[in-house]
Amino acid sequence: MNPEDLLEQAAVLIKNAHERGESHAHICAWHCKLQVLRRDHTVEPHPVFFLIDHHQMSNGLSTEEWSELKEKLWNFYKEKT
Repeated sequence: MNPEDLLEQAAVLIKNAHERGESHAHICAWHCKLQVLRRDHTVEPHPVFFLIDHHQMSNGLSTEEWSELKEKLWNFYKEKT
């Protein structure tokens, strides 16, 4: 696994969340998996990497947002492996 693999996985998850009609979600580690879920899916503490709104789901993340997400995901992944 490398940073680009993590971003590719995140991109697919964002696309799937958009297709499900999610409008406000976050990219998080939930039950040992990278997921894109509604922001209110739980009150339990868990790692959250990025908040996504409808505009970002529709139009995509900016270059800076992708860079920030990649750094957060990669740092988390390195800590856990």
